[in-house]
Amino acid sequence: MLSSTMEQFATTVSNLAQKLAEILAEKMGHKSTFFKENCLPNTCYLRMNRYPPCPIADEVFGLMPHTDSDFLTILHQDEIGGLQLVKDGKWIAVKPNPEALIINIGDLFQAWSNGVYRSVEHRVVTNKLVERFSTAYFFCPSYDTMIQSCVEPSIYKSFSFGEFRKQVQEDVKRFGNKIGLPDFLYEILTTPMAIDSSNFAIELGFFFWPAQFALAGNWTARSTARRLPWRSVLRLVGRSPRRRAPWAAATRKVFGVKSIYMVSDGTGWTAEHSVNAALGQFDHCLVDRGCPVNTHLFSGIDDSERLMKIIRQAAKEGAMLVYTLADPSLAESAQQACRIWGIPSTDILGPITEAIASHLGVLPSGLPRGAPGRSSHLSEEYFRRIEAIEYTIKQDDGALPENLHKAEVILTGVSRTGKTPLSTYLAHKGYKVANVPLVMGVPVPKTLFEVNPEKVFGLTINPVVLQTIRRARAKSLGFSEEIRSNYSEMDYVREELEFARRIFSKNPSWPVIEVTGKAIEETAAVILRLYHDRQNKCSMPKISKRITRNGMFFFPSVLG
Repeated sequence: MLSSTMEQFATTVSNLAQKLAEILAEKMGHKSTFFKENCLPNTCYLRMNRYPPCPIADEVFGLMPHTDSDFLTILHQDEIGGLQLVKDGKWIAVKPNPEALIINIGDLFQAWSNGVYRSVEHRVVTNKLVERFSTAYFFCPSYDTMIQSCVEPSIYKSFSFGEFRKQVQEDVKRFGNKIGLPDFLYEILTTPMAIDSSNFAIELGFFFWPAQFALAGNWTARSTARRLPWRSVLRLVGRSPRRRAPWAAATRKVFGVKSIYMVSDGTGWTAEHSVNAALGQFDHCLVDRGCPVNTHLFSGIDDSERLMKIIRQAAKEGAMLVYTLADPSLAESAQQACRIWGIPSTDILGPITEAIASHLGVLPSGLPRGAPGRSSHLSEEYFRRIEAIEYTIKQDDGALPENLHKAEVILTGVSRTGKTPLSTYLAHKGYKVANVPLVMGVPVPKTLFEVNPEKVFGLTINPVVLQTIRRARAKSLGFSEEIRSNYSEMDYVREELEFARRIFSKNPSWPVIEVTGKAIEETAAVILRLYHDRQNKCSMPKISKRITRNGMFFFPSVLG
């Protein structure tokens, strides 16, 4: 019964995909037989997806953000929902409707249409209580089919579907993410042209599914089939895609990877960390939406000749320039050169230096850190940081429990909750940190319960995520699936987390911090905020939320 239903569904959506592809091509002025000849039933495929419930649904995703590597995807999801897509840089939830089909335009259609139709980034968010099901039909050609743009001049090189899939797999293996179409962009576009796809409304009616259709991108569609005979009703409303005015420049380089140049007359630490912090705001679109970023750091640039050489190269590559130049004359030169060459630029150090100078009523030295003539004596803070690092290294993974009383911060939790990297990060900030693992069957050091409880911070994590981390760890150590221990088995993971929870509940003054999906810096910020509040060293805003579970305080690693 299920098999025949799936076959009927596959046949029906296959016909639908062919019709939609022909319609989209026709609206571009191309009556093409390409899809009928290359996207055959044996090259397309149907997939059923099951997403189990997740206890922390807003933090764990069933499917990472991605675009589809096909021409079209026809999706039917149940009433649970969870599908989200990117619109105007924000994630928008697709309202669940079991009587609706969702049409996603894929990477191949974007390449074939030369960017007229865009492949939309999407993801799936798991539900906290119930499982979710969906059925997806992927409309794609055989691996040897060549994908060529139907519009000239093309911004994409010709490639076979097999080459595209192979490149995606290599990118995921190398970078951990799919890059996709930017790998196949031409470097030079000699006769630039911008093509805009207007908004269309497609009214569709099909005997098999009285449904509302939603196309990703600038397309919307609504059903007119509820009271119609089985013959389909197809009507396109709207303007055809049109050519817009050419770009201002006669020629312009188009790069698959955008670049940011960071220039400093010192170490470049400030520029690099500022850029990385800003890039963190664009994780949702940097890869799959066609704009991966490379950063290049140029430190110790203290003469105008080298500075101008870097700026000329940035102009040639179409890069952005970010600089921290303490020398005001160099900063002025960089600003003027970027203006002349039309390079987007940002001076990170200049504005804040001027503001502080105005506030203090003192002129800045204009010398980068470490430059001749600038005092660089080793401070007490420096030696305190070295001492903290030495202590933290010795106290790693529960070593020397008799020295716990010397620690300023003590981290405790089950294995693979990030205790060691978090300890190292805090040590580099000058804090003496010890970490104590909680392992079933291994006695917890008595000194952990004898020290000042205000020093102790518990770490916990979602069991599904913890199992994934532990399996990866076991694999990196060379343990095969057959011989691995219960270390990464879900039952054991849950038992160990419960073991830790009982210890935390018996020590209610220990804050327990949820670290699932959080960067080390985020968790460290929460710990330091609590630490300083307790030490009364500074007055800081309160944490946005404090969640009580089973008598314990949980602090999410998000600052208010």
